[in-house]
Amino acid sequence: MIVRVIKMTVKEQYIDSFRKRVPVISNEVRRVSGCMHNDIFRDRNNDNIFYSYTIWSSEEDIERYLKSMYYKEIWGDIWDYFKKEPMAWKIDNMFDYPSGENFPPK
Repeated sequence: MIVRVIKMTVKEQYIDSFRKRVPVISNEVRRVSGCMHNDIFRDRNNDNIFYSYTIWSSEEDIERYLKSMYYKEIWGDIWDYFKKEPMAWKIDNMFDYPSGENFPPK
């Protein structure tokens, strides 16, 4: 399991449009093979900063998605919304909790 986090800074004039498009994009990403979870968050202090949090089954699934025509179409459609280039990180979960166990463990 690999987590991919993307920080997106949106131009002020595109915030409303971005917020309308993000749920559709997020639902589509969830349907991609290997995507286990996807959420979009907005920064509490900056209305134009958003984060995508996606859990992937494997590195190969991420790479397949990044090379797909679908990925290029999505990002091509909204690229002008960004104030600066989005920043992306691939991170590993440090803890392996059994399903249903609360964090932090007692």
